[in-house]
Amino acid sequence: MSVGRWTGPRRAREQGVPQPRPALSGRRADVGQSVVELALVLPILLGLLGAGLDYSRFESMRQKLEAATRAAAEYAATTSTSTAAATSGARRILCAEFGKVATCTDPSITVTWSSCTDTSVCGSSAPGASTRYPFVTVRVQSTTPFQTLFPYPLLTNRGTVTLSAMSSLDILQGR
Repeated sequence: MSVGRWTGPRRAREQGVPQPRPALSGRRADVGQSVVELALVLPILLGLLGAGLDYSRFESMRQKLEAATRAAAEYAATTSTSTAAATSGARRILCAEFGKVATCTDPSITVTWSSCTDTSVCGSSAPGASTRYPFVTVRVQSTTPFQTLFPYPLLTNRGTVTLSAMSSLDILQGR
C-alpha cells in the first residue's frame, strides 16, 4: 500500500481505519427537533389552557353571584317588613341560587333594610310613601371565595380569590 494514495472505504474498513459516522438522515433529525420543540412549547400551551379555564370559571361564578345578589335584594325589598325578615329571606334566595340549603354560610351576606312611611321624614325621594305603601330601601352585599385551578402568583392568595357583589333597591312596597 502506498502512502498518500486513496484506497477507498472498503479497503480502509478492512484495515481497521475508523470511519466517520454518516449524518442523521433528514427524517430522523426532523423528528428529534419536533420532540424538542414540543417539550418547550407544551408547558406554555397547557398554562394558557389552564388560565383560560380559570378565567371562564371565575366569570361564571361572578355572574352567578351578581344575579343571586340582585334576586335576593329584590325579594327582600318586595316582601320583608323587618331587617331580620329581609336577612333571612335574602339568605334563603342566595343559598338556593347556589344550590345549597337555606341556612348556608357561604356565600356570606350582609343586608341593610330600612322603611319609611312619612314623606316629610323620608324626603322628596319617596313621593307617595304611606303606611299602606312604605318606602323601602334594601342593600344586599354578598361575598364568596373562588378557588382557582392553579395558585397564580401575585393574583391569588394561595389559589383563592374573594368575589363580592352588591345590589341596592329603593321601592314603594306593595305597589
